[in-house]
Amino acid sequence: MANTIKILILEDLPADEELVKREIRKAGIEFTSRCVETREAFRESLNQFKPDIILADYALPHFDGMTALTLTRESAPHLPFIIVTGSINEETAVECMKAGASDYVIKGHVGRIGPAIRGALEMKRLAIEREQAYELLFKNELRYRTLFETMAQGIVYFDADGVVTSANPAAERILGVSLSRMLGLTCIQLFGKALDQSRTELAGNMLPGMTALHTGRPVNNFIMGVFNPVIPGYRWISVTAVPQYTAGDARPSLVYMTMEDITELKTGQDMLTKSLQEKEVLIKEIHHRVKNNMQIISSMLNLQGSYNRNPELKDIIVDMQNRIKSMAIIHEELYRSNDLSEINFGWCLQNLTNDLLYSYAADPALIKIRLDVADVRLSIDTSLPCSLIINELVSNALKYAFPGGREGEVFVSMHKDESGACTLVVRDNGVGIPQEMDMEKVGSMGLLLVKLLVRQIGGTLAVRREAGTEYAIRFKEHSLPQEKNS
Repeated sequence: MANTIKILILEDLPADEELVKREIRKAGIEFTSRCVETREAFRESLNQFKPDIILADYALPHFDGMTALTLTRESAPHLPFIIVTGSINEETAVECMKAGASDYVIKGHVGRIGPAIRGALEMKRLAIEREQAYELLFKNELRYRTLFETMAQGIVYFDADGVVTSANPAAERILGVSLSRMLGLTCIQLFGKALDQSRTELAGNMLPGMTALHTGRPVNNFIMGVFNPVIPGYRWISVTAVPQYTAGDARPSLVYMTMEDITELKTGQDMLTKSLQEKEVLIKEIHHRVKNNMQIISSMLNLQGSYNRNPELKDIIVDMQNRIKSMAIIHEELYRSNDLSEINFGWCLQNLTNDLLYSYAADPALIKIRLDVADVRLSIDTSLPCSLIINELVSNALKYAFPGGREGEVFVSMHKDESGACTLVVRDNGVGIPQEMDMEKVGSMGLLLVKLLVRQIGGTLAVRREAGTEYAIRFKEHSLPQEKNS
């Protein structure tokens, strides 16, 4: 015992006082002491000397140990108090211990005083720690109870059999069932009409609480609808069910379930989903009508061309028809697609090249179009310019690359690399463009349109004139800049 302790001795015989002090020193206990023998001196010493332990004779001429014990317990419940007496019977010893004495020592066995002091001080330490632990436990319980009673989330506890043992007011409000009615219900009885997100009734073993009990694993953020008889109607809740184990048990001893009312959020999401679906249908219908209108324009041009005898004007009309068709194909694919943000450009390319072969009456036995297009998906901002570019380049090849019934092939490829950059190649093995022709000064509308469209998609154009003609266009998928309102 490293620290010096203060001992208050209640004794009327100096010889007995010295005997006790000598035995305490022999026990190796560092101490200071004060000896008193009257009530007044004892009470004063309790307040001023503030002892760590009291050693009291059981019987004194003007005072006694039991009265001193009573006074001590009134002001210092945990202060160690040892009765030291010449003789004491068993009945009196029991009475002292019941009154709150830490121990008693017979003066004939005063050698036991050291261990008795150490034991009494240890009992005091343990009693204080126990009281502090109880106080902390009480405060934590109070905090938990306050949180449990006032939190917005509902909480329900189930035992190992899935029976409700407790619930907070928020759970009563969300479920529309009072705690008195909940207690004793099983999880299946409590959530008997629960629905999943598709509004299909949930089987009992699929309820989060039962799943957590049977699997021993938490169920997080499970969305379900619960029938509230107070409304009456369904409330949508997000549920988390967590199993708890008692040490040594293989199965959960209880499950606690938290629930958050997300009815307003779910209703808003349902309305938003419905609105988006309606808008998607509307946008698809717009693309469908745009495609139909373009087909009407193409048919009108075709009709106009049939009345025209000027071959040059007829060629211009055919070129315009093909440009319109190339854009109509994009709108048709958008109408067919489930994703309005991008389309499968490979499908568009197949249709576009087939239409061009038919439009220019190319003999498929002489001229073939070969495609190499991976699963490239492009936005409408990029698809329309690319469709027009391919229309112009393939049209040029079909019209000029294979004169006089010459056989040949037009090759079209498009690929997208890991960085998102696309490479479009249109190549033919026809007569090619003369080397002396300056591509920067070519005045045809088709090639001029190609250059403008390549610039529009932020791409680069490279032309090779070896064994035919090859156009290689490299660009990166991006959205076109929006026009600013003036």
